Amino acid sequence: MGEQERMFAGLYLCSTGLDLDIKEQVRKIVVACGGRFQDDLDAETTTHLIAEAAGSLKHRAAVAHELPVVSPRWVFESFRAEKLLDVKDFGLRVLEGLGICTAGLTMEEKETVAQLAETHGAQYDGRLELGFTSVLIAQHPEGAKYEAAVANDIPVVHIGWLYACLEGQMLVDEDEFALRPEAEEVSLQPTFIAVNQQKEAQELVNELPEIVTRHRRNQNEKDEEEDEDGDEDWMELFDGCVFYLLGFPPRMNTLLQRLVRTGMGTIYHNVVIRQVTHVVVSASLSDKHTLEAIRARVIAANAEGEVHFVSAGWILDCVKCLDLQPEELYPVEFDVHAPEPEPGAAVGVPKVLIGAPVEQPVAEVQEEDNSEEVALSEDLLQIGDGSSILTTPEKASSKKKRTHIFAGYSFLLLCRNPEDKHMIKPMLKELRGERGGAEAIALAAIDFHLVDPEQFSFVSHAVVCNGAVMNEQEALKMQERIHSVQRDQRANEAEEDNDAELDEEDDRSRKRARHKPRQRMLQFVSDLWVNCSLAARTKLSFSSHELFGVSANYPRALFTSPVPLPGFRDVVASTSVYIGIEQLVVVELLRVAGAHVTRKLNTNNTHLICLKPWGMKFDKATKWGLHVVKARWVVDSLLQGKRLSEDIPDFQVVEGDESSSFTHLTSEETVMSQSSPRSSTT
Repeated sequence: MGEQERMFAGLYLCSTGLDLDIKEQVRKIVVACGGRFQDDLDAETTTHLIAEAAGSLKHRAAVAHELPVVSPRWVFESFRAEKLLDVKDFGLRVLEGLGICTAGLTMEEKETVAQLAETHGAQYDGRLELGFTSVLIAQHPEGAKYEAAVANDIPVVHIGWLYACLEGQMLVDEDEFALRPEAEEVSLQPTFIAVNQQKEAQELVNELPEIVTRHRRNQNEKDEEEDEDGDEDWMELFDGCVFYLLGFPPRMNTLLQRLVRTGMGTIYHNVVIRQVTHVVVSASLSDKHTLEAIRARVIAANAEGEVHFVSAGWILDCVKCLDLQPEELYPVEFDVHAPEPEPGAAVGVPKVLIGAPVEQPVAEVQEEDNSEEVALSEDLLQIGDGSSILTTPEKASSKKKRTHIFAGYSFLLLCRNPEDKHMIKPMLKELRGERGGAEAIALAAIDFHLVDPEQFSFVSHAVVCNGAVMNEQEALKMQERIHSVQRDQRANEAEEDNDAELDEEDDRSRKRARHKPRQRMLQFVSDLWVNCSLAARTKLSFSSHELFGVSANYPRALFTSPVPLPGFRDVVASTSVYIGIEQLVVVELLRVAGAHVTRKLNTNNTHLICLKPWGMKFDKATKWGLHVVKARWVVDSLLQGKRLSEDIPDFQVVEGDESSSFTHLTSEETVMSQSSPRSSTT
């Protein structure tokens, strides 16, 4: 008990919104274990806030000062475990404990709000109820619910508040999205954000040569290198950023594209989740439904932290400052327009200053009629798996369940050496960690046919790792023996489920049967598929890349030579033109071979792995005399177990060459060579 008595030593805890009995239990445990419990939150001394719901003044203050906010379970579970547990496992969800009601929304919007609310910790109820409703999301500032909310000081916001909370993963101040009476909105002065931004963009484009020169001079001072690129009109400012420009008129679109491409950024003409990093929204956007559809798509893909929604001001200020600025300082904002005059009314021209500050920049006087049918482009209507973004996604019971891409799976890594620190140890850590969320162990592949099927019946995926050698026929026999055990377990579980359903009085038994995961049958997969899925933060389809299917459902390693390969430790490579899953595969193969992979290309690189002979990286690599090769160089080197010459014709990047770097690896001849006599030895 000695360590337990000092478990909270040095910590100052405060609480908000707890029931008195729970608060007293927390206080007793904290004090008994050496900590301090305070009634008031002091940003200078408080180390943790204990809460069961978001939204209180203490909660907002703690978030603003980046203090950990955890549920009382953190205290109780730490006390039971006799050690301080990780606060990340007990944090509150974004909308934890809030009661959300809606008014005036379409049926689809109501269903979306209800799903998102419950997924992120809130409760949804279509009835406005005092003591329950924390916020009302409404379409118009009118109606019985609106009047009741205003009369009882319940915040009334438009739906943008919900998306802003989920995008920023924090509770946003309701005043920023307050739905105000039309009488107040009409008095707002019109603004000219879009006009000013286009004027500023034009000035920056005119000054680009001087800006590029200044950027290069700054970089040379940092790197202590001579300026070799004084005649080049580009700079590594937006390298790695992928933009989608939404709602800009043609002239502004052209100016932004010039700035982005000069900064080595990439522009997509549709929203590709996991690739687009910034959605830049025009202040003059007329179709807000398209923006909301994109936000919903990002949230449904659990990619809120990967896609930033910003105004054009972010690009402009990055160019002016020659450095990437914090995206949260450039939220999406829209011009406020003067109200349409009634027929026959005198039209007056208001005298306003360009860029005059406005109290509510996101407020809109003219609300769009939601009863009209809205047409969205096909690429906006589909998620990555082809399902509609308008379909309410499945409810997630917790944040962890959504972020763990392999939750409920058990992996057995069949490898050459279970203690390998190059590939096996890092893979085990990733699979067991926050991203993977699975069980994972490693075993020498040559011992797989000796395991006890009963003891390994929990395994759902046998990962055949690169460099592993095993007797394939014996491995298939072992798989069938494990399948036999797993089928018996499935049958037993089915019987238990039926018994539990018949026993209506035993509620606990029914719950246990309902929540117990179904036994998964063992299947063989490649470590390439596992690592690419981890990198993509989603479970990839075996059909999404030709190499994923080579060893799927068959105990065969993609490459049987030991890795890392001799000579690849000296390779510093970057990739170009490969995109999406193709790029993930190329980067992973380079890593397997032992190369160091960089996102940016500079004079320290030795290789550029390039699909086609064009682009800024290709031009710079050629100028600097780097090795420029196709991905096939890496593939064939892994096949032959050594670093091959970069000068072989098959590895050259040639205009018009559409051949795949991977097809030959999936051919029957190559598959048989990979199943050489040494791969069948035990």
